[in-house]
Order: sequence, then structure tokens, then C-alpha cells
Amino acid sequence: MLTDKVLRIVFQQGFFRVRKPKLDIARIPLDFHMPYWPGFYGADSALTCRVLDAVRRRMEGAKARALFEHWLAA
Repeated sequence: MLTDKVLRIVFQQGFFRVRKPKLDIARIPLDFHMPYWPGFYGADSALTCRVLDAVRRRMEGAKARALFEHWLAA
């Protein structure tokens, strides 16, 4: 899928004269760091999660909260 996406972008930029482009795409191990601080509050039976963006120092919304709740439940 990534190869098709890159080729589509290349051709849209005007490189349509390239006859047989060859792309070598490989997975590499990656350490992924997310600059977010999750916070939990409430009773043990009903914990609530809030997420703070550590870079912008702002509270994130429902999408980030749902992402962390789903990630922690897995």
C-alpha cells in the first residue's frame, strides 16, 4: 500500500515520464515516543482518564482519551 501511495504522489508531482520506477521499502525497528501524560482519577471501579499534551501543555480531547483508554484496555 505504501509503494502505491508513494508512486501516486510521484506521478502527481509531474514525474510521469519515469517508465519503471523502483522503490525499495523495508520495515525497520522503531522506538516510538508519545509526548502525552495520561492522568487517572475517580474511584477504583470507575476510573476516568484525562490526557495532557506534554509539548503544548494543553488538555487533549475525546479522541486522545479514547486512544489511551483503548490502548490500556488491550
